[in-house]
Amino acid sequence: MNNDKILERPFYYEPFVAYVPKHHHLSGNKYLEVDDLSNGGLLILKDGHCFRNQVLNLCTLEDLNKQYELKSGSFETLINLSNNGPWMTIIPYLHSNNLSQKILKTLSLFKILHPQEK
Repeated sequence: MNNDKILERPFYYEPFVAYVPKHHHLSGNKYLEVDDLSNGGLLILKDGHCFRNQVLNLCTLEDLNKQYELKSGSFETLINLSNNGPWMTIIPYLHSNNLSQKILKTLSLFKILHPQEK
């Protein structure tokens, strides 16, 4: 908030999970490395979403320049686009509670470094 009169503290850290559809070359991996994000197209939320910025912080600018990037305003759209193209996407862990069993089977966690949202 950038207000000196208000003390801000995170009260929850939410892990990120990767949605990797069955046709993606990283499919079947229960765990991914953050470096795996540069190995294929990554779909992200459009500008204005704080989650987008947190995902971008995982990737270097060089990594992003190697990727085909589409932007959307919803996680559902990112998942649907991933199902119909060579992409994957990152979603907050709690959002996965609302997904079907079929989609849950395609989620990957991150090894060692656990990306997370405040």
